[in-house]
Amino acid sequence: MAVQTPPAPPASSDPTLEPGLAPEDGVIEDARARQRRHRRIGWTLAALVAVGALIAAAGGGGGAGRHAGSRPFDSGSGAGPSHAGASKAFPGAPSTQPDGYGVETHVCPLGAPNRYLPPRSGCVTVRRADVNGDKRPDLILVYSRLGNRHPSGFVGGVPRSLRHDFVADAAFLKVVFADGATVSTRIAATPAAAIDAIAHVADRPGREVFLEIGRISSGATAIAYGLDGRRLVSAGVTLGYGGDSATRAGFNCFAGNPPRLIQRTFELDGPTLSGWWRETKTTYVWHGPKLEQTSRRTFKRRGPVTGNDTGIGRGCIAGVN
Repeated sequence: MAVQTPPAPPASSDPTLEPGLAPEDGVIEDARARQRRHRRIGWTLAALVAVGALIAAAGGGGGAGRHAGSRPFDSGSGAGPSHAGASKAFPGAPSTQPDGYGVETHVCPLGAPNRYLPPRSGCVTVRRADVNGDKRPDLILVYSRLGNRHPSGFVGGVPRSLRHDFVADAAFLKVVFADGATVSTRIAATPAAAIDAIAHVADRPGREVFLEIGRISSGATAIAYGLDGRRLVSAGVTLGYGGDSATRAGFNCFAGNPPRLIQRTFELDGPTLSGWWRETKTTYVWHGPKLEQTSRRTFKRRGPVTGNDTGIGRGCIAGVN
């Protein structure tokens, strides 16, 4: 973890944003699009692996092209008036990489040099939101440190479309505050991550940052980070959402005293998807940036598990203001 002040502090406020009232720089749109497309990502990756195996078996050259599934959502990489206005608060800040989503593949293109990022950064996603509760937007950066290894396993060498891509070594979360100070931390247990949502959900000012840290065909995993003083700390709980036909999950955030987060997981008992499911409901409460489990129960339910049961609930996307 490092705390430092950049040589040229950015501007302190942005009149185009209204913290607590408007969606945070495209986060809601990103999360909704991601939930719509998540179920297709695992199938796409499986298909690519199968195609690659067939090509290798046949002795063919080349590769699968730009790694499909590496950008399953509209990442808000700089287009649109919201991003253009917000960029005034942090002149020269990077944009989300168009092909930088590496949670599934752990492979990303090398990003352009930028004073807010260390050398050899990639898998970059960028947002602006009030993280510390001072009613001024902060710059939120998630990025990976890229090594010197290209993705491997292609017959005939790395295809031309992937020659600017490198394997991620470690992932980081960094916040540049409106006063110019910065705080950063390494994201545990993953070499690549992406911002899922930013919302006011805990029992204190400011917002938590929900990060996707893993994705396979049976769903995704996420973790929340928040500020403890001037340190970024994990909520300490790995959350699940999405899923395939027989295993599904979702979580949502709720206001109250204290505010809660409820994680639900579903396992199919059958005999069909409209039959019996075994549901586990785990309730957590926020104490500062940390989540503490208060209850857990498992029961059977009959009937299909719908999209309203899985994914990230709106309470964790729009937040509690």
